[in-house]
Parts: sequence; C-alpha cells; structure tokens
Amino acid sequence: MFGYIRVREEELRLRDYALYRGVYCGLCKTMKKYTGISSPLTLTYDFVLLALFRSGLSEEGFSVRPGRCAAHPLKKRPMALSNSSLCYVSSVASVLTYYKLIDDKNDKDKKFRALLTPAVSVAGHNMKKAIKAFPEFRLEELAEKTGFYLGKLSELENSADATADRCADVFGSLLAEVFLHCAGESEFSENCKKIGYHTGRWIYFTDLCDDFENDKKKKAFNPLLTSGFSELPTDYLRATLFRESSLALREFSAVRIKYGDITNIIDNIFRYGMPNVTEKILKLNQAQLPEAQK
Repeated sequence: MFGYIRVREEELRLRDYALYRGVYCGLCKTMKKYTGISSPLTLTYDFVLLALFRSGLSEEGFSVRPGRCAAHPLKKRPMALSNSSLCYVSSVASVLTYYKLIDDKNDKDKKFRALLTPAVSVAGHNMKKAIKAFPEFRLEELAEKTGFYLGKLSELENSADATADRCADVFGSLLAEVFLHCAGESEFSENCKKIGYHTGRWIYFTDLCDDFENDKKKKAFNPLLTSGFSELPTDYLRATLFRESSLALREFSAVRIKYGDITNIIDNIFRYGMPNVTEKILKLNQAQLPEAQK
C-alpha cells in the first residue's frame, strides 16, 4: 500500500501509541524472518491497520516488549512479539508487493521495466516463501484476486473511461477483498469488507492528490488531469476524502473488538489520522500554487 494511513499522535494515549509503534516493529522483524530479508523495505503503517484488525477479530492480542533491532541498535523500542496476526499480515504484504511491482513494470517504459525486473524476481520469491510457510492463510486465493483487480485497474487507467471515481472504485474493491480475507470467519466480515472498500477509495484519491503537481509537470497519467482539471479541485477532493474516512469509521463502529487499545488505535486512524493526512496533502498542494492562483 502507499503509506498514507497513520494515526494522529496527539489524539492517542501514550500506551496505545506504544502498541502502534510496537506492531510496526514486530511486523518488520516478522517479515525479515518469514518473507525475506529485503521485504521490510516495503513495510508501511498501512499494514499496521491490517494487523490490528486481524489480531482484534481473532482475539489474539499482542504482547509488546522493549527490544532492539539492526535499524535501531542503541535504544530499545516497543516491539510486538511475533504471533499469527503478524505472520498473516507479513504474508499478505508479500502478495500485495509482488503484484504491485508487476503492475508498475507493465506500466513503465522499457528502461524502467529493466530496472524493476530484479525487484519483481525478489518479490516473487518472497511471496512463494510466504505461501509455502503458511498454507493455512490461503494466500493463493488472495493473490488471484489481487492480480485481477490490479489488472482491471491498469486496463481502466489506459482507457478513455478513466475517471478518478471509477479508478478509486476498482482499488476500493481490491482493498475490500483484502480486508474480507483478513476477517476470515468473523461475524463482522461484511463490515470489514466495507471498511476495506472505503479505505481503498480514500487511499487512491489521496495518492492522486499527492501526485497531482508532479504528474502535471511530467505529463504523467492522473485521472484528475485527464478529466480536465488544470488545478487540484480542493473542495471536491476534501469532501470526497472526508466522506470515505467517515464511512469507514461508521462501519468500524459496528465491529466489536474486546481489546480497548486496538479499538482506540483503529478509531483514531479513521476519526483523526486519515482526515489529518487529507488536510496536510491539500494544504501542501495549495502552497505549491503561484501566488496569483491562490
């Protein structure tokens, strides 16, 4: 995923923030162990959200202890001990990374395709390693759906019908499948599917906003540009992004998780974190405009 999903730290209790950071560090360590030493290079806090859902729905919880790692050898940091939820999300991350790199490779010119070839090979090896290590996670099923939706998105983005809303809908459908797969047999699986859908739409629109000025300079694909917008439609995007994060929050309010710290973090992400990212990106793009256009 893209790395946009974060908490708003000042709205989170210290003990909950320690768990949030601990899950990230625990994912990093678990990925190194099970999906290849290079796999943590693709780790973002987006995957922490998925790990929190998996752990909360399965009632597994997390054990967090102070620990050191190669990246931070001098000072101990909170680190979640490896468990089934961290192994699951590490494996899912390997699937999403592989198919995202395949999609990037197909969309690039010959020069960049050659540069991406080694990365695709390594990611494919990491995914196969995860599939072999954890057959109980049914990763082949998720891999098939990921390939289908990213292929569908690529086709749409290269067609005359590529609007921001249509593209976001396809990416939302992909995340819906990811969250549904994550929920497993939970009674809240349908809520999780809708959470994934609205989160995926939010991610896609956020990425369009973040890349808008750069895409405009490079004349790269951006459905906002192909729809005729010469400047970022800030009011429309703010309303769209707040709607998607609000709908995700509404669905989450129906999900019962017995661990208060996990609930607090997920609620913070939808209620404060995602809207905060929205405002930061929109203000950053506004600041890049020439003075006469503000």
